[in-house]
Amino acid sequence: MHSASQTINVLFLPSWYPSENDFSNGIFIKRHVQDIALTQKAIVTVLSVHNTSSNGYFVNEKIDELVKEIRVYYESSSSPFSRLYSFFKAYYLGLRYLKSQNYKADLLHVHVAWRAGIIALILNYIWKTPIVLTEHWSGYQPQDGRYSGFLIKSITKKLCSRSVGITTISEDLANAMMAHELHGNYTVIGNAADPELFLPSENKENIYVHVSNFVPEKQPLEVIKAFSKVVIDFPESSLVMIGFGPLLDDCKKLVIEKKLSKYVIFTGLLQPKEVSNWVAKSKALVLFSKFEGLPCVMIESWMCGVPVITTPVGGIPEVFNHNLGVLVESETELYQAFMDIETKKLTFDAQIIRQYALHNFTPSIIGNKFIDFYQSVLEQRIT
Repeated sequence: MHSASQTINVLFLPSWYPSENDFSNGIFIKRHVQDIALTQKAIVTVLSVHNTSSNGYFVNEKIDELVKEIRVYYESSSSPFSRLYSFFKAYYLGLRYLKSQNYKADLLHVHVAWRAGIIALILNYIWKTPIVLTEHWSGYQPQDGRYSGFLIKSITKKLCSRSVGITTISEDLANAMMAHELHGNYTVIGNAADPELFLPSENKENIYVHVSNFVPEKQPLEVIKAFSKVVIDFPESSLVMIGFGPLLDDCKKLVIEKKLSKYVIFTGLLQPKEVSNWVAKSKALVLFSKFEGLPCVMIESWMCGVPVITTPVGGIPEVFNHNLGVLVESETELYQAFMDIETKKLTFDAQIIRQYALHNFTPSIIGNKFIDFYQSVLEQRIT
């Protein structure tokens, strides 16, 4: 049994994780990992695999803020059989690398069941090491529908049944999973934002910021359409759109069609500090998603003392109140929220917003919630 004073050796198996090829993939998972490591109550090792254009396989080890990261890169292939073979071989090489260091885990922590959950189930069978699962994926949501297919469903169901505990970023996601008969010992642990990185700014500008991966469910085109009406009455306002994705070119075309080029700024992908700089000096962050988990950028905005205009989807209503921004459900309501802020019909207190974030979403708070979760499930397993 692990006492509160014992350090837990945790092997993280994330299905998504940042790499040299894609620094934003699964960045919210990396933040969870760092939150846990910073408590110094767990020894944290991450094993992740990534396809690359380079030939062959290679293993890279990096220490990043108390986290040992083992990345195994393997060559991309168009053949499903080759991809499957490479996936398993990459994990084999990563595990062999860990074995050469006499590594032994107390706990396997899977982030996103499909596909890393396959490896966790194999290791659970061989090592008898208990599994916990943290799920972020919106695919379980009925509006999404990507949780389908025999293989994904069977692996996920098996993983949930074998896990001694499951955490989700919201009650909404836990309920969506249970609706698929993915039963287990659920705990809600949200996302965090670094209060030293996401700081309020005294240098406010007349801008709104939208951050997304420009996929249809984020509705970036609708954000532009709503904002296009705002500049008719408030031509000094601007919309900054941060990110990259499938609809980015369509968004740029829409801006040209509506003659909004001097009002809308596209930045592309940015590092967290650059995102913080834009958000902190804005009037509001704007999200207009059809479905969500618990958006990290919303919490980062609050940490900057900046209100959020957003749809009431996913876990957002669970943490939202009227001091933190505006909930909208249509393009018309989104336009009205813009106008209410412009006309000062709606005002917000940056200090109240910042304090709310500090009391609920710091890395220390989230990291210690995970430590408590680990200790609880390991104790229950023994008793």
